[in-house]
Amino acid sequence: MKLEKIGIVHSCFKVKFGTPRQGSLALHSRGYIEIEKRWEASKSLQGLEEFSHLWVLFWFHGNTNLTYKPVVRPPRLPASRVGAFASRSPLRPNPIGLSLVKLDRIEGSRVYISSLDLIEGTPVLDIKPYIHEYDSVEDSKCGWVENLSPQKLQVEFTDEAIQQIQSHPYPNLKQTIIDILSSDIRNRNDRSERNTGKILGFYFSDLNILFQTTEGKVRVLKIEGLLADNDHR
Repeated sequence: MKLEKIGIVHSCFKVKFGTPRQGSLALHSRGYIEIEKRWEASKSLQGLEEFSHLWVLFWFHGNTNLTYKPVVRPPRLPASRVGAFASRSPLRPNPIGLSLVKLDRIEGSRVYISSLDLIEGTPVLDIKPYIHEYDSVEDSKCGWVENLSPQKLQVEFTDEAIQQIQSHPYPNLKQTIIDILSSDIRNRNDRSERNTGKILGFYFSDLNILFQTTEGKVRVLKIEGLLADNDHR
C-alpha cells in the first residue's frame, strides 16, 4: 500500500490543545488546504466549488503516542472504555482521520475551508465532496454517544480580554473562543480537583488565549500576541 499526500493544511489551530474534537464545535474556525503542484489544482479542483461541504481524509501527524490501543477512553466518556474502532481516537493501526468541513472558496491551489478541526501542517490524503443524498442517513444510530448528555461550560470574559478581542481582525473571534472553550478542552489531569482554577492557554491563529476554569465556568483572562493573520480570514 502506498499513500501520497495531496496537500497541507494551514490552520488557525497551531497545536492539538485547543483544537475542537469536531469542526462543527467551532463553526467560525478557518484555514485552507494548499494543493501540491504535481496534482494540477487547476484541473483536479474543477467543479469542486459547486459543493458546500467536503470530506477531508488526513494523517494524524501530530500524534506523539504511536502505540496502537485496541481499547480507548474517549474524552466525552472518561469513566468508560470502548474499542478503538467504536471511537474516533487518533490511536489507531493507521492514524487516518476523517473531517467534514465547509468549503468557503477556491483560489488557485488553495481550498479555503471553515468549521475545521485540523491543525497547522496536517498532511491531506484526499478530498471528497459531501453529497447529502449519500452521506446523510435517516434513522441512524450513534451508539454510546447517544447516551451522553450535552455538557457546555459557561464562558465569561474579563474587560481586558474583551478589549483585546475588539482590537483583532479575526471575524467572529469572541464566538469562536466561546465555541472552543464551552466544550471543555482540558485533559483528564487538568480536570482533576487539585487543578481546579489552574491558568491554561491555547493557541488560536496568532493568539494565545489564557483562561481559567472553576465550578463549571470558564473565564477568559487575557489574550496575548495581537498580530494580524490575514491568511485565515
